[in-house]
Amino acid sequence: VAAIATLAFAAKAAGTLRGLAPWAVALPFLLMLLVFVAVKPYATSRTQNLVWNHTRNADLHFHSALHFKPLFWLTLKNWLLMLLTLGLYWPFAAVAMARMRLQTVSISTRAALDTLVGQRASGSTDAAGDAAGDMLGFDLGL
Repeated sequence: VAAIATLAFAAKAAGTLRGLAPWAVALPFLLMLLVFVAVKPYATSRTQNLVWNHTRNADLHFHSALHFKPLFWLTLKNWLLMLLTLGLYWPFAAVAMARMRLQTVSISTRAALDTLVGQRASGSTDAAGDAAGDMLGFDLGL
């Protein structure tokens, strides 16, 4: 869609689309906006629910209840505010998106949390935090 939009913009600038209606030139841009505002939140919500609802071990089970409609409205609001502020709202949009995605994840456990924390070996490390950061798109390197 982006390639079509670029070609349409270049052709319009070159004057080869003189007889074409303005909506025909704007159509690729509208399709690209539709993909970012509607399709991406749908795919994000379904993927997050699928991944977290199937993440478990013997004692822990994650639950995710991220719904499309609230994510869609947040995405639409973020895009409008980014357009109005010429992109300066982007960090706030990223935080709002991460907050919504994290607030919908919960953990249920069969054992007491104190027992689970006490079972953790002091010398072992894992990459769970790094994987969660990669999934949310944060880079917290110093």
